[in-house]
Amino acid sequence: MSINNPIQDVIDRIKSDLEKLEQEVAPTRSDLADPNTKQQKAKELDAFFVDRINLFKDADLGVGLPENNDWEYPVLERRKIALMHLFAEAQGRFGDKYPELDIADQLMRFNGPLATLSFQTLDQDYYAELAMAIWILDHLKANDVYEEALRYFPTSRREIDSVYLPYLSDSVHHDDELKCMLYLIRNRNRGMKGYNKDRAFCDEADTGLTKSDTNEPTRDRTNFDAVMSLIDKEVIRSVQQDFIDLIWEFFDSLLSIMNSFNGDRLQLKKKMIRCLKEQLSGYEDMQVKAPAAPMVGQNSDLFDPVVTRSASAPEVPPELKQRAILLDDLANEIGKRNDMIETLYLYVMLIPDWINGNTPEAIDMQVYLGVRTPIIRNPYSICFAFLSLLDAHSDYAWLYNLSYDILAFACQCLPWADSNVVDPDGNAPEIRIDYPYLKSLIEKDPDWHEDKSTDTIYELNIPSPVLKNHRTMTSIAKLAFLTSGLIPPRSGESISFTNSLLSVTGLAPEARSALYNYFALAHAVNQKDPAFQISEEEQVEDDSAQEQQDNESRTEEIKKLKAQIRRLKDMVNQVKHRNKDLTAELDKTKKTADATTAELAELRSMIRESCDTEEMNVTTVEFPYSVKQRTVIVGGHESWVKAIKPLLNNVRFIGASEQPNSGVILNAEVVWMQTNAMAHSGFYKIIDIIRKNDIKVRYFKYASAEKCAEQLALEETES
Repeated sequence: MSINNPIQDVIDRIKSDLEKLEQEVAPTRSDLADPNTKQQKAKELDAFFVDRINLFKDADLGVGLPENNDWEYPVLERRKIALMHLFAEAQGRFGDKYPELDIADQLMRFNGPLATLSFQTLDQDYYAELAMAIWILDHLKANDVYEEALRYFPTSRREIDSVYLPYLSDSVHHDDELKCMLYLIRNRNRGMKGYNKDRAFCDEADTGLTKSDTNEPTRDRTNFDAVMSLIDKEVIRSVQQDFIDLIWEFFDSLLSIMNSFNGDRLQLKKKMIRCLKEQLSGYEDMQVKAPAAPMVGQNSDLFDPVVTRSASAPEVPPELKQRAILLDDLANEIGKRNDMIETLYLYVMLIPDWINGNTPEAIDMQVYLGVRTPIIRNPYSICFAFLSLLDAHSDYAWLYNLSYDILAFACQCLPWADSNVVDPDGNAPEIRIDYPYLKSLIEKDPDWHEDKSTDTIYELNIPSPVLKNHRTMTSIAKLAFLTSGLIPPRSGESISFTNSLLSVTGLAPEARSALYNYFALAHAVNQKDPAFQISEEEQVEDDSAQEQQDNESRTEEIKKLKAQIRRLKDMVNQVKHRNKDLTAELDKTKKTADATTAELAELRSMIRESCDTEEMNVTTVEFPYSVKQRTVIVGGHESWVKAIKPLLNNVRFIGASEQPNSGVILNAEVVWMQTNAMAHSGFYKIIDIIRKNDIKVRYFKYASAEKCAEQLALEETES
């Protein structure tokens, strides 16, 4: 504080805060096409990750958790690479929709490290790998390639039993089938540098940043890839796209909330700027009237700038005091918006911790923030999509926390999500059917939500017994599992009986009884394929040699027929794909030929006309001529360029010896070519850009700079 002029200190503080606020309200947008901006964004990302990790370490929230929470290199590095790659994608999707937000910055802040965040933890809580295994087995059997996949399964009891299966049973697949598929998933990276058998996925071997010490593929990876190759690539791409769409859908809903919070905060800051300017003017008037003597007891706090006067000091105007109180209120309101924004960031990172059980705290937080959670129509396919994206080294699989939240939402929709199937003590929990509770659910709300239903999950809106006017969506698949311990089939036909029952409003007692009996029967009925067997040395042979021979003969015949069917299907698919590729190639060739023909015609015309005597043509254009279109002139000798430049205004020139600038060409409406001094490589590079972006191209017909300028001007005037 200045001893001789305390009012000046307050004025200086107001000016400083004004400058800071005006910078904050100025629109900010990362130009990710600029290399310098991109480099700066990478530095910001590094600093942000370091600050976030240090925050949890300083709070003793990350002690002993680095390995489980993916804080080690190169896993952490892969997360940053994913963000850098997806900044431009996010900006392109949402930049115009939310012009006041820096989308790249928002993507970074929603995907920062957190102490409790771990894909390994998610698998332990929800058994996500089991959902992946079920989806793969369902697909193999539905497409008649299961028999072929069997040859890649583990063949010893020791390998199969090395996989723990939680206390549940599937209505379609044998327990050993589930174990075999889980074994392939968990060991698919074995032999690769960075593989960690104690971690489910997302370890160093998944990042793609490290390579195996040997070029020889391991048996485990070969078998897993062989099974994956039996799944149609279009199907895989489709489920991957569903996962990606859910990520952007969820991010869009978060940006909508952030835009609202930020808009309120921006208006408050603008109001504060106006108020500060008025306050500044008032203090400057006071300074003019103030005596040279110092004021005793000056308080220079910006939001309580009340001057305790000396005997000779002027009275502080009441409007300054009132405005100081208003500034203090505005600062508090801005602080509340800042707290809401930070709460939203924290909520997104803690979703996997809060989602389980739909706790009142989590529900209250959703209502407070206005978060819209995405609808998961098929949790099994979403879980598999994450696995396939991870193995494809997709950036989306490493987009913490959004991809993790989508996977968590999907896991919460699995039938066993609300059960205690994973007992840490290894004891199987007892399944008891709570008929009164089930009956009360059906009686309260028997209606279907068909718009949110698929043949995998049938959703039912159940009122909360705790929270007033709150209803939770659950599924028939989940109710069936909780009452029977059996995972229902994923086919709509298999549970159409249940569908028809619950589609009726006001179920009669007989219908409810039939529904309860269905759930109870599901626990006892085994719909699994009993043909699954394991080839192992320790297996006990119960059949006679003759029966075994007959079985082998029939099995071999069935395999031959199925193999023949598969070969025929493959041939049909190959012909279809080849026909599609040839058609696309033919269309592309035709377009190229048409473009080339037009160019040749243009060049022939140019050559013919250039043979005419230039002196016979009279100049009819007044120079210098101002070109109306965005025009680029390429080529020509240096003397020609030097002569034509004064004749034409508003034109960009690319000399014959210059490297073509694609950005300049892409911005042009028309490109004029002077080919009498141009390298072939430069000509074809420019023509390639012009063709791909459908830019108009013209050719000069003369060697004279004045005649070329006249040609350009006349053609533009005529058009």
